[in-house]
Amino acid sequence: MNRKERRRREAETRAAPPGSKDPELREMMQRATGLHRDGRIDQAVAAYEAILAREPRHADALQFMGVAKMQNGHDDEAIGLLKQAVSIDPKNSQAHYNLGLALRAEGKELKALASFRRAIAAEPRNFEAHNAIAGILLAAPDQLETAEAHISRALENNPKYVPARNNLALLLKARGRLEEAAGEARVAVAQAPAHTPALITLGALLLEMGETEEAEQILRDAVALAPEDASAHTNLGAAFIHRGAREEAEAEFERALELDPDNSESLNNLALIRKNQERLDEAAALLQRALAVKPDDAALHVKLGRIFMAGGKGQPAITHYEQAIELDANYAEAYVYLGQAAHFLGRIDEAMRCGEAAVRLDPSSADGHLNLGVALQVCGRIEEAISHFRKAITLNGRHTGAYVNYAYARRVEEGDSYSDSLLAALAQRDWNDDERADLHYAAGKVESDRGSHETAFTHWAQGARLRRKAIKYAIADSRKIFASYQEIFDSPLLGRRLHQPVAGPTPIFIVGMPRSGTTLAEQILASHPQVTGLGELPHITDIAHGFSEWSEAAGTFPAALAGLDESHWTRAAKLYMERIDSNEGKPYISDKMPGNFQYLGFISLLFPNARIVHCRRSALDTCVSCFTTLFNVQEWSFDLSDIGAYYSLYLDLMAHWRRVLPLPFYDIQYESVVADLPGEARRLLDFCGLDWHPDCLEFHRSNRPVFTHSSTQVRQPIYASSVGRWRRYEDQLQPLIDKLPPAAIV
Repeated sequence: MNRKERRRREAETRAAPPGSKDPELREMMQRATGLHRDGRIDQAVAAYEAILAREPRHADALQFMGVAKMQNGHDDEAIGLLKQAVSIDPKNSQAHYNLGLALRAEGKELKALASFRRAIAAEPRNFEAHNAIAGILLAAPDQLETAEAHISRALENNPKYVPARNNLALLLKARGRLEEAAGEARVAVAQAPAHTPALITLGALLLEMGETEEAEQILRDAVALAPEDASAHTNLGAAFIHRGAREEAEAEFERALELDPDNSESLNNLALIRKNQERLDEAAALLQRALAVKPDDAALHVKLGRIFMAGGKGQPAITHYEQAIELDANYAEAYVYLGQAAHFLGRIDEAMRCGEAAVRLDPSSADGHLNLGVALQVCGRIEEAISHFRKAITLNGRHTGAYVNYAYARRVEEGDSYSDSLLAALAQRDWNDDERADLHYAAGKVESDRGSHETAFTHWAQGARLRRKAIKYAIADSRKIFASYQEIFDSPLLGRRLHQPVAGPTPIFIVGMPRSGTTLAEQILASHPQVTGLGELPHITDIAHGFSEWSEAAGTFPAALAGLDESHWTRAAKLYMERIDSNEGKPYISDKMPGNFQYLGFISLLFPNARIVHCRRSALDTCVSCFTTLFNVQEWSFDLSDIGAYYSLYLDLMAHWRRVLPLPFYDIQYESVVADLPGEARRLLDFCGLDWHPDCLEFHRSNRPVFTHSSTQVRQPIYASSVGRWRRYEDQLQPLIDKLPPAAIV
């Protein structure tokens, strides 16, 4: 053997992995891989261990044992073994590929990409590695071209490689080419009918294309083939959602989470179901789990914010909307929801800025235009608001909220094209109950403005019936609550009230039934230079029911207050004052939450210097106005009998407060204000301890934000057209009249 031949053989020996020339080790390796192929993983691992006991640097044994560990879910061990394999045999393309799979299973995608690329460097025709790179890059919208190149290389090298065909379908889906994507997915399924990922892709595509029956059947097949595949259950759950089978969907998402607790899509979908079931805490917890997996997912932050908003938690919602915007400064939808939350908390300037940002980022956002219009309406800029409501309708003719806001923004004239579109939309059959209810309320307002009062009332009644069907309300619950107020707030408890007011402005609480003139009364007071009108503040309700913030009491409101004393009332009163962040340094503030009539006993414990302005209006006019207004929270307002019964409870509770409360009351009658504004305004100011000021007669010129359903009316001089309005609908009011006390009707 010459020197050249000897060197060649030495090089071959160095290049050959240790153990590959040993016949006995080759035989042991054949037995181990046979066990592995047969699915006898534990026995295969034992066999690989035996090989490595004899030759610790046996690259193939290290590689295949790493694969076996990965199959058993021991990814850390797999990574260690595969790293040893590639360090011993760096030109082994398959070992690099398998290391990439193990790294990806551990969530280390950048390191996985590097391993897949080394696999291709070692063997450019490694179609599995090309496809694995594509699978990672598909998640990045700016990497789709690179992903496509790798998919093409994979299919060039193996046209029948189904995972690559499946990724091609996913690529086309990401580009919005759904029919082509479905075609590629069908090819993949035809090539491998039992390939679960291809079945899932095809089912999901068909679902998105509206082919729900075929999609459901395909996804059922996927679950049958792979009952332990969380993704299969997730997608089948989505198919059930499309069919309206929520219980079946819920079961699928729960099963998916049993298999994969971090499955983001199932966490999302189950959270939506919990939200619809009004199990908001559970919904929030599910989305928080999803965020723990994907903390930089802006859409998840928005979804969690919406859950918080559904529970009336405006500030936590804002926190998540702001985080979404921090992650994606061009996220127009996040600005839409941030604006809604700001509006909810009375931050109208912020709501306006968010609306402007939303329509700047996405001029085609109907929600953005609607939000901006609502903010403009609150600020009295009615014509600008109407312009945005019209834009929202033009952009999305199915946006029922835009129709409602447009109809109620001002008087609708005959021949108004947007109103005609609304009435035509009602003829369509594919509205859900909530959407159709919106349209009926809007149509009722339009027909009323046009003088068709009977038709208008029919629309309102149909809308109310749809809303009533969707809520769980019983007048007996209100009766029980009101009775508890009368029982607890008796003279002994009120005798332990706070006698020295806490620091802060003098509060004027404006209460009464909704639609009784509370907005008008506050607008008169807020036009006085010494009064800041704060609108409908939720603080009293929040503090009353959140007593754990200011006491050690246990139980529920109001029974939990029985053992408390002045020290507790002081803390609660200070908490209220802390939450008032815009009183502008004026000596008086007005809190115009009509429903605070329920909490007058609590208010009297906290504020010995408070003034109570009780707004009254004709019972029938008040109740009819409630019935024809689309409220979000007044659950009793969707049935005439409920309204009448609730009004009776209100009268009874107010009579109790008059008997026991130590605070001064002032009853202001809406009809009297309409008949004699100067006289009633003077009497109101006198009661509150305020000097006369002529601006109180010019309340309609004020530019302060008004958030209530009367925001348009209080921008106009006083008018009498709403007095006796109930007579237009007298023939339809018998269920209401039957429930009202005769004295109230008189």
